[in-house]
Amino acid sequence: MITKTNSHVYMVNNQATMEDEIDVDSNNDMAERVINHLNSIIKNPITIDDFSIITSTTNSLDRNVSPVHYVESEHCLGLESWCVKQVFRYSQVQILKLRKMIIKRPTTEDVENLNKYINVALLIQAEVNTFWNIKRELFTYLSYEQEMHFTKLVLSYKPKSLQAYTYRVWLINKQQQCNYSEVLANEFLIIKKAVAASANNYHGWNHRIWCMEKLFPLIHDSNIIIDELIYSQEFISQHVSEHSGFHYRQYAVRQFKHKMFASEKLTQILHNFRFVDYYHTIMPLDNEGHNNIDVKSFVMTNHYLNLLLYELFEVCKQLHVYYPGHEAIWYHRRFIFYEIISLLNNIYGINRHTMQSVSLVCNLGRENENMNMESDGRLLVMHESKLYKNLVRYEQNFISFLCTNNKNNESDTRNIEKHQRWLMHCLRIDLNANISLNNGEVLFQL
Repeated sequence: MITKTNSHVYMVNNQATMEDEIDVDSNNDMAERVINHLNSIIKNPITIDDFSIITSTTNSLDRNVSPVHYVESEHCLGLESWCVKQVFRYSQVQILKLRKMIIKRPTTEDVENLNKYINVALLIQAEVNTFWNIKRELFTYLSYEQEMHFTKLVLSYKPKSLQAYTYRVWLINKQQQCNYSEVLANEFLIIKKAVAASANNYHGWNHRIWCMEKLFPLIHDSNIIIDELIYSQEFISQHVSEHSGFHYRQYAVRQFKHKMFASEKLTQILHNFRFVDYYHTIMPLDNEGHNNIDVKSFVMTNHYLNLLLYELFEVCKQLHVYYPGHEAIWYHRRFIFYEIISLLNNIYGINRHTMQSVSLVCNLGRENENMNMESDGRLLVMHESKLYKNLVRYEQNFISFLCTNNKNNESDTRNIEKHQRWLMHCLRIDLNANISLNNGEVLFQL
């Protein structure tokens, strides 16, 4: 027998359950409409450049307004934040359900619906690897151009999404024939926007390196390296604390060394950089007083040396003066010194790397018996070269200049001390040494 009280509780609970079911159905209907609206815009031939979640706590459906915002004139797409959770949950359920159906018997309609839900889910949460892997499974049904456009849209909202970059790499590798120059230019534009939108975008810069490693060799245009040097210099001058940007700058500098070949733009850029022939200040002579080096090696080594000196005397100097105390600049300075000394070692036949790695020397912080660098006659000859002595003298004067002008900057003081210790232990450059130069031997002033 049901008492009056129990009967009342039963009716209340039953009514609450029915209301919950109505709310769920209502949310599902709303999510479906939002997903269809978003996908109809994404498929629009007009390019959409940006997607974002718009902060909003008010349910716009109460005002009979769609939570999807599309500004066609600016090619921007947005979704109000109040419905994000419901839309993502609904998409997730539909993805898992449709995937089971497609595994058994795939149909074009099911594939299109599955991709529709995956697109919206990844726009909201780009870190879900499972959804990207399902896209790979469906690729035979999808369009390469639309998928590249979709990942671009994802990166506009999540510029650090490793999954989106990885998927772009996978898509490019799937293409057997394409205009690689156009692909590379497009990737550079996307990465430029991504690294500008998000600080320390490690994955974005790594993707740019991948493009240089995989796509650049297929194009054979040395102007690309020059353009990357110009772009990376502009970037680090505006983002002086971004280690990722400096790392890419160092990569571009090394690419100049390994993959350069003649071009009109190269000649123009070198002229604009006011490069001169410093190579005569370091080339060793044979017993008869002649330089034993072929012309091509002479030209390329001189170009690379000039780039390193420009990096030290122009780029690093300006960054140190205008932005004191930034550790990333000092790390970049060490890279330049390491490259210059490595270049000198190669010219004078000093095989530092075969005798002992620089990293191990840094860790030991002392002389190694196998190296015996001071007793090597070739090292002494290098230390007496005009360029080496000028380089040490310049660094002595520059450190003195910074100590005088930035004496109240504790961070820069610590960086200077670290830099001096690094030069001594890793490159055997003693800034306390007395360097004597005649008037005719001075190559560059502070």
